[in-house]
Formats: sequence, C-alpha cells, structure tokens
Amino acid sequence: MIQLLFLVLFAKGIVALLLMVYIGPLRELVMKGLDQVKWGKFQLL
Repeated sequence: MIQLLFLVLFAKGIVALLLMVYIGPLRELVMKGLDQVKWGKFQLL
C-alpha cells in the first residue's frame, strides 16, 4: 500500500517536471509575443 502511494507521488512528480519543461519555453514564447503585440511590433514571421 505504501509502495503504491510512493509510486503515484513519483509519477506525479515526473509529470509535473515534464509539464514544466515543455510548457516553460512555450509560455516564454507566448509572453514575448504578447510583449511584441503590446509594443506594436508584432510580425507573423
């Protein structure tokens, strides 16, 4: 029972880490894009 609990916590930790790794750069790009829109310098390419 305790092993199962640790396994679930471990899995959650890995998922959270992956989400941070994958979403971090994307969020940064979105923030940069919003900054460019805000300053009126937005270009599609």
